[in-house]
Amino acid sequence: MRIASRRDRDARHTEARRLHRRLAVRARVTAGAVASPGTLLPEAARRLRIGMPHLDAGGLSENWLFRAAGDLHWEAITRRLGVPTHEIETAGHERLYPMVIALRARYDAPLSAVRENDVLTWSVDVVPCGGACARGLIVARIGDRCFRLELLTSFAERRSGGTMRMALPAARLAAGGEPALPEGPALTPDAALDLAQELIDSGRAFRAHEVLEASWKAAPARERELWKGLAQVTVGLTHAQRGNAAGAVVLLRRGGRRVAEYAQSPPHGIDAAAVARYAAELADRIERDGLAAVSPATLRVSLRAAR
Repeated sequence: MRIASRRDRDARHTEARRLHRRLAVRARVTAGAVASPGTLLPEAARRLRIGMPHLDAGGLSENWLFRAAGDLHWEAITRRLGVPTHEIETAGHERLYPMVIALRARYDAPLSAVRENDVLTWSVDVVPCGGACARGLIVARIGDRCFRLELLTSFAERRSGGTMRMALPAARLAAGGEPALPEGPALTPDAALDLAQELIDSGRAFRAHEVLEASWKAAPARERELWKGLAQVTVGLTHAQRGNAAGAVVLLRRGGRRVAEYAQSPPHGIDAAAVARYAAELADRIERDGLAAVSPATLRVSLRAAR
């Protein structure tokens, strides 16, 4: 009887793993599950009731808050990359893990103010910083109180001795992250408005601001204040998405006033009157009721009239 060599066994194991993956994907599709990248696993809960696991003798447990924020941050990174956490790896197929480089916490109220059965709602925003790092802002809201955590993370692989070292994800994963904005000459006004609208509609107001800011700097003098105002409105939306109510109110009003100056004859089909009205009304609402009364769907503005 022929005894299989180690190479033969390894080849069969590799082929078996490939077959298993193909069958698993086929089963998910057959069952009607969404098989597109980044949606194979359920998203972590964004709303929860505070109970004993979340509390300690001093109120809300900061240890739990840090761990939960880190988990949401990591999940958000993986969704941008388009793969579940266990498939983030180097080009050499080594598993990658998150490494926290810096963390900053800012609280509107003491943790001791949190009580059992309070309802906590998370918001998560992650922005890639090059191919190896990500900056995240995770905000926990309980009523009108905000607990903000900013994390800067990189990737690390585990070495044979158990130590960790920084490493880059495989290029195929990095390509699935946040797309780079177009480089070279400024976009045409129509292209810039289309791209900015797409970014706003997908909840990426900060990226929309980058597009509009580039157009502001390249615009002729007669349009410059309009583009600057649009950029400031999207910065206001960014502040709101990141839990900064005061910053949102200031930038929404500042940008809205600039845009309003073009309400009579706006160029490029921009609905300047509607944008200015939206910015003013949203600023008033945030100032009056706080960010707890503002849903993510509210933080969308149409830059142009329906075409």
